[in-house]
Amino acid sequence: MSRNNAFRMVKRRAAAELPLTTCNHTFRATGITAYLANGGTIEKAQAIAAHESPQTTKQYDHALKKIGPKAVKAVPALIEGSGDPDGEIRRVPATSLAGIGPGASKAVPALVHLVSDIDTDVRWTACVALGAIGPKAAKAVPG
Repeated sequence: MSRNNAFRMVKRRAAAELPLTTCNHTFRATGITAYLANGGTIEKAQAIAAHESPQTTKQYDHALKKIGPKAVKAVPALIEGSGDPDGEIRRVPATSLAGIGPGASKAVPALVHLVSDIDTDVRWTACVALGAIGPKAAKAVPG
C-alpha cells in the first residue's frame, strides 16, 4: 500500500475527526513534536525526520509552546537548544519554555544566561520565558 493510499484510508475512517487541512506532513510534524515533547533530542529528531539542517527541526519546538505545560518532558532538550551558536535557534527554545510556564523551572539557569545574550530578540524572549515561569525564576534573576 502506498503512503498516499494509507493516508486516504485514515482520512476516510476519521473524516469527522480530522480537519480538512490535515495532510501527510501533519502526521510527520505531530510525531516529531511528540518525540521532542517526551524529551527527545533535536539531533535525533533531525535524523528521524531526515532534515538536512537542525534549524528545520527546531521549528517543531514552536509546536511545544502550543502544547503548554504538558510539554514539560521536553525541557532538557530545550535547555540544550538554548546553547546553540545561532541566535535565531536559541530564541526558539526560549519561546517554547515560555509556553510551558512554571513546569520549565529547570531551565531557569539557561534562561538567565540568555538574558545577557548578544541578540536582542533572544534576550527579550528569555525575559518573557522567565516571567512565564513565575516566582521560581524571580529568585534566580540577579539584581
